[in-house]
Amino acid sequence: PLNEKYQDFYGTWKVIGTSGGFSGQGYKPDFEYLLVKANLIFGIVRNDSLINTGKIEIKEQTESELLVDFISDIDQDKVGIEMVQDSEKYIYLSKDSLGLVAPCCDRFNTHLQKVQ
Repeated sequence: PLNEKYQDFYGTWKVIGTSGGFSGQGYKPDFEYLLVKANLIFGIVRNDSLINTGKIEIKEQTESELLVDFISDIDQDKVGIEMVQDSEKYIYLSKDSLGLVAPCCDRFNTHLQKVQ
């Protein structure tokens, strides 16, 4: 389970942008909403449809950082969602914003805003 510090991770998040990659410019977002449930189940929504679900595995959790892996229920190569294909992300929370940040080197980050 998540430490109390990370409880705000649960909820509905709207994608507001991406960054990273070779250019640092990111990529065109390939989904609209990330749903995170209290049992560490996630859903990905595009065009008002739930297109993917899976579980979130905590890889490392300290007072200063949280590293997770988004494990898709569908073969990650068939989903066509960058965040699922490169599923290891650090979680950065501040008020109503969420950063899903790749651990290293020319990988992509996703930036989200809390909806509810």
